[in-house]
Amino acid sequence: MPPKEQKAYLCDESCYNERIEEVKIRIEERHEIIKELRRMGSDVVFDECLADLKEAEHRDLDEIGWLIKRSYAASLRAAEKGRTVKRLRRF
Repeated sequence: MPPKEQKAYLCDESCYNERIEEVKIRIEERHEIIKELRRMGSDVVFDECLADLKEAEHRDLDEIGWLIKRSYAASLRAAEKGRTVKRLRRF
């Protein structure tokens, strides 16, 4: 596989993995805020914020699932291209 193509496939996978780490950090930060809001007690304003944070956390978890699938697909593409190139070199 030409270095340029190989680099592109590896870059795709690493970009997805970096994004996953960013989203994980965001989830952890939100989770800490949610815990703090629960400690403060129940209030209409806090309940609204809590609901918004939980919804955002759920969206982030969905995004992580999507990113994991895309990262896996990128690694499969890279592996398939590598096998194809090896087969072609044999001829």
